[in-house]
Amino acid sequence: MVYIGVTVYTSLLGKLAEKGLEGLEEDEGGEEEGDGAMFIPFIGTTKEVPPKPYRGNDPEWQEFVAISQNALLVNRIKGSYWYVQKIT
Repeated sequence: MVYIGVTVYTSLLGKLAEKGLEGLEEDEGGEEEGDGAMFIPFIGTTKEVPPKPYRGNDPEWQEFVAISQNALLVNRIKGSYWYVQKIT
């Protein structure tokens, strides 16, 4: 029963995707998918993995601590981020 539902579901989505892509131009350097495969995430099949905490001797954590203690550098980083956001 599930196999029939998945088959019908994917065939309908495939037809809708083909109709939606008909008017789009192909990228000049793009690759073409020859097998017609499509990824469909099913609800309940994904699992969120909690991130591991940083250790005190991790170089990335040490750099974060060094930057966070330098107020001038923090303001420069925030200012450059604001400038990038304003342009885009």
